[in-house]
Amino acid sequence: MKSDKIVILTLVFLTSIFFFSCVEDGDFKVPESLGIEENENLNLLLDSIKNNQLELKSIKDLKSLYLSGSDPLKIVSNIVVKGYVVSSDKTGNFFREFYMQDAPENPTSGIKVALNLNNIYNKYNFGREVYIKLKDLYLGETNSGDGVTTIAGKIKLTDAREVESITLNQEEDHLFRSLTTEEIIPKNITLGGLDNASIIGTFISIENAFFLLIY
Repeated sequence: MKSDKIVILTLVFLTSIFFFSCVEDGDFKVPESLGIEENENLNLLLDSIKNNQLELKSIKDLKSLYLSGSDPLKIVSNIVVKGYVVSSDKTGNFFREFYMQDAPENPTSGIKVALNLNNIYNKYNFGREVYIKLKDLYLGETNSGDGVTTIAGKIKLTDAREVESITLNQEEDHLFRSLTTEEIIPKNITLGGLDNASIIGTFISIENAFFLLIY
């Protein structure tokens, strides 16, 4: 028996825990500068929020607009959501998606973002503050009924109850990185707390967990 502190990202209803292996590969540093155009677009977005042209909505409030298993919801209001990236596809554990939570420490809610981009970690690195302008995007699930609320770009052609990724063209108009990259502090919970739906999409730590090692 071994006692260890396991840090995991809660992605689904948490009926099981996935362990991610480390892979040694090239370390591509995320550029510190966003570029002039990207900075200007972010500043315009922030000014619009300040002037009440756009409404900044919390992840928790955004998720309350959608009921798991229902038809995808197209956002028609001028609302924006902000979060901090808590996933990485660097070792292949995620594919064209990332998760963000509402605070670097003690988050109350998290959400999935489906994005048609490979090597997302090079741009949306762990801890990066991200704003998403939601008008004309969708809320739904990539797997209907799985409980993982997702920000997406369109309804899936083969299943009207599911959503598909934000395209790269949509990304330019809807996703905005800030210069801020925060240290993400995992939220400590017990094994009994894994059935709490509010931790889906957040970065957590399970303490005093015991696992049998079989050799």
